[in-house]
Amino acid sequence: MIKQFSNFVDRPHLKFNEVFPMHEGLLAIGKHGPHDYGWKEIRSIVSPIFTTGKMKLMYGTIHERIETLIKVLEEKIKEDDVIDIYE
Repeated sequence: MIKQFSNFVDRPHLKFNEVFPMHEGLLAIGKHGPHDYGWKEIRSIVSPIFTTGKMKLMYGTIHERIETLIKVLEEKIKEDDVIDIYE
């Protein structure tokens, strides 16, 4: 198994909305979805991302980002009553 990041530099980038039917929602994927990717194939690709250990590692980062978002929103609310979510 290759564990060094430098060995993965030239890997192609996938645009999931073009390759996998994620834009349709996971519950809309049938046995044979668009591009012949069904639930089993997509699950085998996505499942390793959401292991218990990896979710625990992500928690700190997600919590920091949420705290930052709350601070920014609180500052915007103090400045103006209207928040443009597309800014």
